[in-house]
Amino acid sequence: MFNKNRITMRTTLLFALAVMIGFSAIAQKSMAPRQKVLKPSINQPYQLNAIEKTVQPGTTNKPAPRQKSAAMVELVPMGSSINVFSILTSGQRGMAYDPGTNTIMHTHRGDNVTPGFGNSNDAVAAYSDDNGASFTEKMAYLGTATERCRYPSGVIYNPAGNTLINNVYSVVAGPVTNGSGWIKTFYGSRTYDGNNVNQQAPATTANGELIRNGMFATQSGLVGIGETQQLNDGNGYTDLFGFTSIGNFNGSTNSFDWDFGTWDPQEFIYFDPTNGWYRSWSASYQMAFSPDGSIGYRWTDGVDNRATDGSSFYPIVYKTTDGGATWNVLDFFDFGQLPDVYAHCINLAAEDRVAPWFQESDGVVDYKGNLHIFARTVSAASLHVDSLTYIWNGDYGQIFEFEFDHGSSQWMATWCDSLRTEGPSSGTSGNSIYGTGADNTGWDMRVHASITPDGKKVFGIWTDTDDYAFWGQTEALNNYPDLKVWGRDLEANMYSNAHNLTYEDGAGAAWGACYFTFTAPVAIPGEGFTTLPTSIADIATTGYDPNQPVFHYYLKGVDFDDAWFLPMLV
Repeated sequence: MFNKNRITMRTTLLFALAVMIGFSAIAQKSMAPRQKVLKPSINQPYQLNAIEKTVQPGTTNKPAPRQKSAAMVELVPMGSSINVFSILTSGQRGMAYDPGTNTIMHTHRGDNVTPGFGNSNDAVAAYSDDNGASFTEKMAYLGTATERCRYPSGVIYNPAGNTLINNVYSVVAGPVTNGSGWIKTFYGSRTYDGNNVNQQAPATTANGELIRNGMFATQSGLVGIGETQQLNDGNGYTDLFGFTSIGNFNGSTNSFDWDFGTWDPQEFIYFDPTNGWYRSWSASYQMAFSPDGSIGYRWTDGVDNRATDGSSFYPIVYKTTDGGATWNVLDFFDFGQLPDVYAHCINLAAEDRVAPWFQESDGVVDYKGNLHIFARTVSAASLHVDSLTYIWNGDYGQIFEFEFDHGSSQWMATWCDSLRTEGPSSGTSGNSIYGTGADNTGWDMRVHASITPDGKKVFGIWTDTDDYAFWGQTEALNNYPDLKVWGRDLEANMYSNAHNLTYEDGAGAAWGACYFTFTAPVAIPGEGFTTLPTSIADIATTGYDPNQPVFHYYLKGVDFDDAWFLPMLV
């Protein structure tokens, strides 16, 4: 159980004042003239490092209507990990859902202290076959003292026609450390019944071997994981490396044949000859495939050297139409020219144009083969080479859905929500409530994307604090995050407003406690609603100490009501 002490309600006057201050902090085109009302400052968002103890800034909106029914969101225990330092990146895959067997799965590092299940060097899969009412932990990958599994991702592979949970495979992957550095990548698979065990940790040519983001699985037996990594001279990125590992299910061995490959994102990222730096961003990487495994996309963020009028940190997207055998980069696109982006971002200094700086993103592929990227962006204040990291004071960012149309090769964008708090930072000068000194640990806004099995409804999910003043904070920080969601019905051409699913009495103990969330990329269809399988981490029970065990909970009742869909304006 969570033992967070709730802070007593402030007066109505204080609440109203906090709302007015929050609204005045962001200059939106719908609320103010187009002249500049904010001054740029060199606020360089926190760079993710090798152990992921720092984060990027983010924010949240005023509470929106509660979930569709009077039923509360329930916290269902799934297991625990030895500490938090294996769930810090939102690009990992912690939650998975298989519609063929109605199986939910959460992947996490083991815990031999609490006591939990397994060892701290193991990867564990927790399964539910009763719609999230209970979970059973199973071993997913057995680590050792010299090859220690960290930052595990996990997906489900279900062989065609199977309806029994005993025959579904957990497929897990992540980096391996020997205690001194990142030395390998582990790949493991086994069936729920404990059979067909396969473990691999092959030696590769990866630089640092910290491969942990964008894991996916398709109905065809295609799985994969990847990463973009960088070399840093202490001032900037001097080299970039792209890695993608693809696994194909082998019916003869009942295991996956993994193929490790490299790609070269630096070819398209601006290189500054004056200092020898590549203008990339935070080792960003994501990947998404269509259910049949034919069409896929992978992307990383950087200043695109193909831009004739400059670029902020935009996604550089590669596409495959042959299951990952070959990839082709998409043409450069100026995301600032899209109407919804222009309407909700702040102008570049002295220019009547905008440049959304992509801070974090996730994506899914729909039934037409179109890519949907949900992203948190802030407004770049400059595209000049010496001030690419200038942002606007008080701009906590926006949530957008960016769609790439597979047939026409055109980009579109829909605004989802504005953010009004910052993601807490890490380290000795950090402002997170989690840990102290060098162990102070923050987080980003945990942006995730999910899609129904038929590929016709897409959802963006992220976290935000409903009202920072209510929690006794004087800074607009996302220290007490709630779960927010925005949805779109592609076939009916409808969309929703942003809804807060964990606010007040409709959330129970999850209210203000949605830390380190994961949402499955495949949603659960229902009658009149869609369930978004989501996990959170309890950081309170062990005294807000990131070096102590964390407890993983499934949020049962995170449901999106079909009645929330509204007609799109055309």
